[in-house]
Amino acid sequence: MDLNKTLVKTMVIKSLTSCEALNEFIKLKYGEGAVDNYDPSSWKYYKNIAGEYHVLDTPMTVTSLDTLEEITFDKDTLRQHTVTRKAYRYGTRYYYSLLNRYPDQEQLIMGILTPVDMTLAIEAEDGAILSYPSDLVEPQEVSLIPELQQFIKNQLVRWHVKAFAVSDSLYNAAQHALLYLSILPKLLNLRLKRCKTPEAHSFHIRQYLASNRGLDRYMPYMTLKQKLWLYRNINYIERNAGSVEQFRYLVDKLLTDRQIPLIEYTVRHLNEFDDNYYPLINARKKPVNLQTNVSEIEYIDIEQLYQKEEKLAYSNPKFYLDNSDKVTDVFRTTNTSVLQTKDLESNMVDYNDAVPDPLERVLMRQWFYAVNNNLYNVLISFKDPKTSETRTLYALDAFIYYLYILIKREELDTDDIPIYLNIKYRRPVLPTLNEIMSVVPDKYSYLSKYAQVILDNQPNLDPSYSTEMFYNQYFKIYEESKKHWYMVSNIHGLNDRGYLQGIVNQLYEVKYATINTPHETFSSWLGFNNLPEYDYTYEQADELLISILSNATGLVIDDSRLLKNIQKAMLDMMTELSSYSVQFIREINADRITPITWPLTRVGDITSSVQQEVYVEHPVRITDSSTKTMNEVRVASDISEVICTQTLSGDKEVPITISNTLTSLVNESYVVDVYYTSINISADYEDKDPTINADESAIWIEHFHNLSNEQKLELKSIYD
Repeated sequence: MDLNKTLVKTMVIKSLTSCEALNEFIKLKYGEGAVDNYDPSSWKYYKNIAGEYHVLDTPMTVTSLDTLEEITFDKDTLRQHTVTRKAYRYGTRYYYSLLNRYPDQEQLIMGILTPVDMTLAIEAEDGAILSYPSDLVEPQEVSLIPELQQFIKNQLVRWHVKAFAVSDSLYNAAQHALLYLSILPKLLNLRLKRCKTPEAHSFHIRQYLASNRGLDRYMPYMTLKQKLWLYRNINYIERNAGSVEQFRYLVDKLLTDRQIPLIEYTVRHLNEFDDNYYPLINARKKPVNLQTNVSEIEYIDIEQLYQKEEKLAYSNPKFYLDNSDKVTDVFRTTNTSVLQTKDLESNMVDYNDAVPDPLERVLMRQWFYAVNNNLYNVLISFKDPKTSETRTLYALDAFIYYLYILIKREELDTDDIPIYLNIKYRRPVLPTLNEIMSVVPDKYSYLSKYAQVILDNQPNLDPSYSTEMFYNQYFKIYEESKKHWYMVSNIHGLNDRGYLQGIVNQLYEVKYATINTPHETFSSWLGFNNLPEYDYTYEQADELLISILSNATGLVIDDSRLLKNIQKAMLDMMTELSSYSVQFIREINADRITPITWPLTRVGDITSSVQQEVYVEHPVRITDSSTKTMNEVRVASDISEVICTQTLSGDKEVPITISNTLTSLVNESYVVDVYYTSINISADYEDKDPTINADESAIWIEHFHNLSNEQKLELKSIYD
């Protein structure tokens, strides 16, 4: 209900009546010249809803919650001070504090927080919805605002009679109030109307799933498509649990749609026997859904399957020790060679963020550089995990505190604030093309086109006035660093690859730097900032470090986006919604995969020569051992064409020699390929039989010495 009220209160609806009334008030108070009747863009109504100051407005100032500086409260300043903008949202304590200071400028305050495009506002019809906070309307509610818009227009057409305002001065105000009072119940009814439809609000979806086995706990891990599918079909799923069709349906919607593989295990007898004449057995993996991101090993030993099941229940390890031999004997003596098990496994490898420079590492480097060079001087608030106290420090002090907690967590015996080694941070001033190419010999000047692309895509390092600005700016550097890695990795020439890596390295610096603080020891710094000495457990220290890093850099650590958590949630839903007594085995790497990027042996600057002999069996009809034919054998390739003419007699293999010296430079690798696209053989001899030659289905290779005596005599008789 509260969010619906906020949406109605913050919705900007064009009112020509209000605009005209405001203009008339200004004319009465300041004279006719105070309003330009021919320029609506200068009118106070349009300027205020667009978030701009009118000449009659009083400039508003607030204390920035990002930097503690005194700033002007306007839409351009708030774009930089994002924490301040969020704090002054409608309904907050800061909002009402500002409104108390400037009670006559509420429309301007609302316009600054949610500005409207002025041109759009001027051209819009009376009653048009011009703006509203986009986060208060969910993506699936595609027709909510258009239907509410139609309701508003119908209300104005039906009830707003402008002529009444001539005799009743408060008619327009009353009509405006009644309109807004009717919008709230209409909005509630429109959202209720969308229950059990693809446009249902997440509140209704959550409440409905909560009433069905508490499935709302899986909502953070589901996509919008999955939420709407489960919301629509949960009753059908519960009524039809147990059918094979239903199980496949769940696999398709919960696992396949999220690219989560599932395999089943069967135990199979082998064509080998042990000393007691029992067949040997193993377990085979068979994909249930997609065959991507799964192990390439198709067969495993039966003992390996037992080990996978040990983790599934508390007593499994003890049961395995006592009964594994009995279970194996049951498998060996079964009357079928293939036995279906109840083991289902999802084995995945999470390659997310498997790059040499992860995002948090890039942000950490740039965090130190920015705060140490006065490019990032905002306030950072974080929560102490031990006392639950919220602490606030400037970004530089937050870095020093982060460093202090890290040193103490590792039990390093030092109190001195160290000189910090900042590895591979982006150079503050981008080098020119000539500077970046200075590490490349003239012979490889063609690499300048890559260097220019690298430079063109690098962002400038500007001061950051908020955590959001800091994150957005340096996230671009992270994205570009990934592109550089892919670019260099895809070049295999010995010299090209090395020089291109040198070009990329010109963007970064490695430097020892003294932290910009007057304090030489942590004890002195802690006392100055009124912070306690280190007294945390290892887990508490980890939680505190994550909190400081996240709040200082804007890095959002969302567990619901981790692939291992999504996999677990989807398999738990499969277990809960399926009536099968199956066991889901889950395997995935718990930590990020770090590419080693080891140096490989690479070659370059090699001129290659190739020689190849091709033996072609001569396909010609032989009618007499004395017959001689002239044949043209044409061998066509993408490199050369060789024509060999041979005089052939009888059954013979003809050697065709192709010899070329090739020099083909492709990314510093010399490639030699010979592709034989066609071998065309035309055979002709004197007095050949046209009937036989015209028969396309006849076998082309007919050896005279393989024919019977009768056939030989018959063939000879034709040409006698």
